Amino acid sequence: MMAGRDMVMVVVRMVMVVLVVMAVLGSWMAAVAMAGEPSVQYISSTKFGNFMVVPGKALSAGDFYGVYTLDNASSVPNNFYGIMKDNYLYLVTKHQRTFTQGKELCAKIPGHRLATIKTARQFETVTAMLKVNNSAVWVDLVRPGAPGTPLEWGDGTLYMEGTVTQLATVATHRSVASPYYLQSSFFDDKSYTVIFNILCQANPLGLDW
Repeated sequence: MMAGRDMVMVVVRMVMVVLVVMAVLGSWMAAVAMAGEPSVQYISSTKFGNFMVVPGKALSAGDFYGVYTLDNASSVPNNFYGIMKDNYLYLVTKHQRTFTQGKELCAKIPGHRLATIKTARQFETVTAMLKVNNSAVWVDLVRPGAPGTPLEWGDGTLYMEGTVTQLATVATHRSVASPYYLQSSFFDDKSYTVIFNILCQANPLGLDW
């Protein structure tokens, strides 16, 4: 952690051990950057080591934070955490959670969000990663109404507007509004109470996401 007067900069330290600084205040959520602005930035420091920081995010020193190593059982347990060939940073949790819990978990990791997979390249990257990890994961895709209602990503983008439609299959089984998980080459709708692994995503290069 980096401190100055009353302010503490939230950081994710990525050297030999990846450190994630997570807010435990229920009202705080990490900022998610728009296209063209990185959601996290890399800082090389001989004094503090190398850090991933959330641009412009500083909180009062009175706010409490816990530091968790991602390669330790007391951390945020994960099956994978790294930058993939589509140049996005992904974390696949080891523990399973509901869709809503997954969104909350990703938002509490500075600069991360529940993943949106809008392009064919992202889809190829993520499905190859999930095949290696043998994981089914929640992504931030929902159908806000009955079958026939357009699917939406968490940022409001319509599913049909992305090139992901060139490769992915969408399965619909439920007759009510539902979230979708990703497994193999398809998105499938499930109840909000079903648990899967969580796919978090960050944007260190400021790409369009």
